[in-house]
Amino acid sequence: METAETNTLKAPGATLYYEVRGSGPVLLPICGGIYDAAGYGGLELAARHPWQVRTLVAHEPPVLDLLPDRDHWHAVIRDVEEAFLKEGAGQAMQVFAAGSGMDGGEQEDGGEQAPQGQGEPDPEMTAMTARMGKNMEFFIGYEVPPFTRHTPDIAARLHEVMSGS
Repeated sequence: METAETNTLKAPGATLYYEVRGSGPVLLPICGGIYDAAGYGGLELAARHPWQVRTLVAHEPPVLDLLPDRDHWHAVIRDVEEAFLKEGAGQAMQVFAAGSGMDGGEQEDGGEQAPQGQGEPDPEMTAMTARMGKNMEFFIGYEVPPFTRHTPDIAARLHEVMSGS
């Protein structure tokens, strides 16, 4: 991967991290959640070396109402909101991790989760992880609840596509 120019920009109530790479027309991808510009490194690999990427999953906020276990996920998000309001971001993330099976315990099928990789992360990963930690409170308290309540009007979108409008 090519070297990026990295910097921060002070804004009212926030410090924005950004990266500048390459040349040509400006493309401004905006990461949500706890991520920042460094999260686009997997997309850069796919764009520049597609023969090295077998599968790419570009993630967007989930549409809970389309999931077969929608009631479980709505309950998890309600519990996350409540934990955030009463005990803060740390407890809200613990509730989220437990509700989504990411807390290191047993999986729904009763099996143990695989152990995580060992070794020291590289400096770039360490820096990205530190930035993500700073973004956690806003993500868990103010982004997760509203984006998980959104349900697109699929019938209206299908009508638009079919009618050409």
